[in-house]
Amino acid sequence: MMMSKYTTEVRYICEDAAGYDESQGYSSVDQIISKAVPKVFDFNLALFDDAYRNVLFTKILKHYYTREIGFESVGLWRLKLETKLQEIMPYFNQLYRSELLKFNPLYDTDLSTTHVGESSREGSTEDTRTGFSNTSGEKAENREDQRTANGVTGQENKSTTDSENNGETLGAAKGSRSGSNEESGSSNRTDVAQEGTNDTDTKVTYDLYSDTPQGGLTGVNAENYLTNARKINETDTRLGNKTSTGTGHEVTNKNGEFSEETGEETTTISKDSGQTQFDEHRTETRLDSENGSETVTGTDSRTTSNLESSQGRDKMNSTESYVLHVVGKQSGASYSKLLTEFRETFLNIDMMVIESLDDLFMKLW
Repeated sequence: MMMSKYTTEVRYICEDAAGYDESQGYSSVDQIISKAVPKVFDFNLALFDDAYRNVLFTKILKHYYTREIGFESVGLWRLKLETKLQEIMPYFNQLYRSELLKFNPLYDTDLSTTHVGESSREGSTEDTRTGFSNTSGEKAENREDQRTANGVTGQENKSTTDSENNGETLGAAKGSRSGSNEESGSSNRTDVAQEGTNDTDTKVTYDLYSDTPQGGLTGVNAENYLTNARKINETDTRLGNKTSTGTGHEVTNKNGEFSEETGEETTTISKDSGQTQFDEHRTETRLDSENGSETVTGTDSRTTSNLESSQGRDKMNSTESYVLHVVGKQSGASYSKLLTEFRETFLNIDMMVIESLDDLFMKLW
């Protein structure tokens, strides 16, 4: 059995603190140290974690269990032990805390970006269009046919006048026959129609945007991740009315002479400050004789003028907020190199603390 040669061994200090009068064997070492720790280290010492106090102090006593203290008395040794630990532990506490940091050693990028922004836009549009077109033409037509007229004895005169306005018709007839036919008449017509024409256009537009090119357009089409999303509602309302005016004049003098028809129609459509107007003029004269010949001459003209003006105003407010987190490996270093560098950072901090206390014990044993 080893005995103290110059001072006293740590095991005797622990056995005395545990309440033993005689030395104990190997099987009792752990029990003796667990009872001695609170009595040997009964001073205040700041540690990174109080739960780790018994673990560290047990390792210190067990490491130096058979070593002699380097001082002439136990009290002086305990004083130096307390002083040494209070001097070195602030540094080692930082090392312990750094060991608690958890990260992936194979990743060299961990970037988080938070963005909060607002934007607004207001604008107006104005569109004015004017146009003019004029179309005119003439037509002439000759037809001949063979007719046989039955002789009629007597004389017939017929006069008809039609005036059509609001459904009223006036007429007079008088006739006699003397062997020839004669028919004449005229007709005047005026039509006025008015109706409202209101147009409303409503559009909903979505603006989807992503500033991360890794996902391509797949993420934008699926609307999985968007940097910015805007919904724009636009409504365009145009109020107007439509007015149509038609006049007609027809003259017929049928004794084999002629038939004349004239007409005019005007249509006006107005919306907001725009206006579209159509003017149509028609003249047609027919010459007909009893011997079967017919001549038709006429003119047809159309004038179109268009003035259209539209105004619009849109206003948009958008708020965008997102958090971008990029984690992974971007550098050219291999995984083996990153793993080797990580292994070089391994520390046995408990052993570093124990070795720092070596000066408190005798160098001979």
